[in-house]
Amino acid sequence: MILQVAVGMVVHLCVRVPGHHPGAEPSDYLSGYLRSVGSPIGPGPSALAVHAALGLAVVAMALVLAVRADTNFGG
Repeated sequence: MILQVAVGMVVHLCVRVPGHHPGAEPSDYLSGYLRSVGSPIGPGPSALAVHAALGLAVVAMALVLAVRADTNFGG
C-alpha cells in the first residue's frame, strides 16, 4: 500500500495524463470505466502503468480479504 501511495504521488506530480484516452466521455458509463481503467496499463508513461496495476492489485486483494473474512466469521 505504501508503494501504491508513493507511485501515485509521482504520477500526480510528474505525469501528464492525456485528456483524450480510451474511455473518455463514453456513452455508456460501465464500458467507459472499464476502458479507462485498462488503458494506462498498456502504452504510456511507465509510472502510470505501475500505478494502475498496483491499484487493481489492491482492489483485488481487498475483495479477497472481504470474502475470506465473511467465510471465517459466520458468513
